Amino acid sequence: MRMAFIYWRLHWQTNSKKRIKMMIKRTASLESKVMKKQTLIRFFAVLILAAMNMSVYAELPQNRDAVTWYNQALKAQTDAEKITGYENAIKADPDFGQAHFQLALVYKQQKEFENAKKHLQLALTINKGKDARKIHFNAAFELARLFKSLKNYQEAANYYLKAKENVPSKKFESTLLFELATCYFRLEQFDKAYAEAQSGMKNSSDNRIYFQNFLQALDKAREIAENYATAVRIIKEDSLLEAKMLLSNIEKQSPGYKNTQELLNQLNISINKKETGEILTSLYEKGIDFEKNNKSELAIATFEQILEKDKNFKDTAVRLNNLENQIAEKNKVNLLKLSYNEGIAAIESGEWTQAIIAFERVLKNDAKYLDTSKKLQLAKQGLNQENQSTIIQQFYENGRQAIFARNWGTALIALEKVKNIDHKYKDVQRLLAQVEMRISSPSERNNSTIDLKTASLLDSLYTDAQGFIQLQDWFQSVALLEKIQIIKPGYRDVIDLLATSRTNLALSNNDLQNSFASQKSEESSLFLSGLLISLLFLPLVGAVVFVPQARAKAFTLIGKHHLAADIYERLLQQNPGKLKLYSPLANAYLLNGRQDQRALELFNTILKLNLNIPNRKKLEQIVQKKYLKKGSRSSDAIEAFNTASRSASAHSQ
Repeated sequence: MRMAFIYWRLHWQTNSKKRIKMMIKRTASLESKVMKKQTLIRFFAVLILAAMNMSVYAELPQNRDAVTWYNQALKAQTDAEKITGYENAIKADPDFGQAHFQLALVYKQQKEFENAKKHLQLALTINKGKDARKIHFNAAFELARLFKSLKNYQEAANYYLKAKENVPSKKFESTLLFELATCYFRLEQFDKAYAEAQSGMKNSSDNRIYFQNFLQALDKAREIAENYATAVRIIKEDSLLEAKMLLSNIEKQSPGYKNTQELLNQLNISINKKETGEILTSLYEKGIDFEKNNKSELAIATFEQILEKDKNFKDTAVRLNNLENQIAEKNKVNLLKLSYNEGIAAIESGEWTQAIIAFERVLKNDAKYLDTSKKLQLAKQGLNQENQSTIIQQFYENGRQAIFARNWGTALIALEKVKNIDHKYKDVQRLLAQVEMRISSPSERNNSTIDLKTASLLDSLYTDAQGFIQLQDWFQSVALLEKIQIIKPGYRDVIDLLATSRTNLALSNNDLQNSFASQKSEESSLFLSGLLISLLFLPLVGAVVFVPQARAKAFTLIGKHHLAADIYERLLQQNPGKLKLYSPLANAYLLNGRQDQRALELFNTILKLNLNIPNRKKLEQIVQKKYLKKGSRSSDAIEAFNTASRSASAHSQ
């Protein structure tokens, strides 16, 4: 029996060595296919060979029952039979270290890691027998591999160090050192990993290429780890762009490294906030500069842009509110002055009712304004001297004119006077009810209905007119819009479109007239001039001509561009933040040929705010030409010239 066992042992060792040599030859033939990212996989065959070779070193015990069960377990076909055999061998001899080791391997294969760890640790503590050191090496080595598979690299490194104390040969030591180096690599203890890899490469020249590849990967990993640490540090120092560059490079070289992607996402959010903050800060500083230079309209427009992006940015809301209050107070003073002067003019012309209405409007807002109370008494005395029928008729006519102008407050005051004198006078009750209804209505839209056929016609004409406007055929668009205005006054935005079309038609009128004059055809010229005059001066039927903006548009249509400009200037003073007023005022300046300082400031403001208005190219040319002609070297002139140039470039693209 003893001789048979010795023969089996020698046979197993001989065959094992042959298999080892064959595996080494196959491994060597794969050296030409080595890739840097697969360093760990390339040693897998060597590790298995080591385990196979070492598993036969242990000396069998003298207990025959233990040996019998052990041999049965070795020959068993199923894991259950193997477990039973090894456990019975251990019962027969609790210090049978090789049986503990083989049982642990079966449990590890079944992924029962706790049982595997238990028996490997028991095998590691058994000091009985001549082969105790070999069993200790096998147990420590397998424990290290077990913890490494569970990604507990620190424990794996500890057990590799224990195995290193009992390593049987230089070849096994080289394999062990490589495994130990990979654990330190995973723990980012790069100096230790480098030292172990260098030591392993000296011990085994056969595996030199693996160690060289590992050292290259180690250098790359060290660089990535250092860059990561640098990125985390400079994030705290607010160097966001530099940190983003480092982390992006890490993610490209080693996707999924730690929490690199999460940090990149956070950085992108922080950088966007920072960039937005810088833009808003720049706008805020410009707004304050406008405010200091008494350019309230530009300051208001700038602060409104900031609040659209961030409602709580610094004290922008407070500054905007203060500016609006200042404008409102200024407008109130201007309105009082305007109403007072209107009352004075009415007294001088003997229009007592107009004077009374104007002075009462002043006193309603400021009871102590100048000598308004005395002027009101004077107007009332003048009124008392007139015939009562003339008085009531004058109030009635003033009320009707105010209704026609949609000036409901003035109409209410005038008609109330009529009612107080004679409540049955004409249709004063009906007119008062109409005015009160208009005042209480949320809007002043024309709610009259039209039949389906007329609505269809209006819609068709409106669509055709818009098409001609797109084609810049101002002649046709004016004709169609005039037709709509006659059929349905105030239809949609026809008044605005008509004013725009007429303006553009007037601008192109000079070119047309020069073209026809060159033909020297008197009849043709007279026909064209008459047609243009009829289009330009045809009144807008039903338009509210006494409303400021409507009056301005009407003045534009009849060619009194300076009057239109005066109205738009007053409206802009009252509403400095209303950007829609900039375009018609600029057109009025162009039509009136104005290129003075005030006009240039308006043109430059439009270009600065990048407003998309008609005749923009004309504004750009005027600003550039004006400042070039002056040869000014001031910062304002240079900035204006550059603004016009950038605007022209952007719109040409």
